[in-house]
Amino acid sequence: MRNHPAVVMMNNGVPVTISNDDPMIYGYNGLSYDFYTAFMSWNITLRDLKKLTQNSLEYSSLRGKDLSDALSVWRQAWKNWIQWLVSQKNAIMM
Repeated sequence: MRNHPAVVMMNNGVPVTISNDDPMIYGYNGLSYDFYTAFMSWNITLRDLKKLTQNSLEYSSLRGKDLSDALSVWRQAWKNWIQWLVSQKNAIMM
């Protein structure tokens, strides 16, 4: 994973996404492990992770209201997650 070409593409402005492939066949639900693996292996920043997750919606098959609704939900979830991270950091520092 450390040598995956996605890192070079991201660094050169190419939109990169992480998407599922046949989740019913492989028996998994969601992409948390995929994003975690990319984050850890590619040594990317939170800014890169945010763009990667946003791209994964923007370049999906969603269109129109479905896309705008999904992005709205994602933005709120991202905001909540960042607030949770900050609260965890503050709790540790106390």
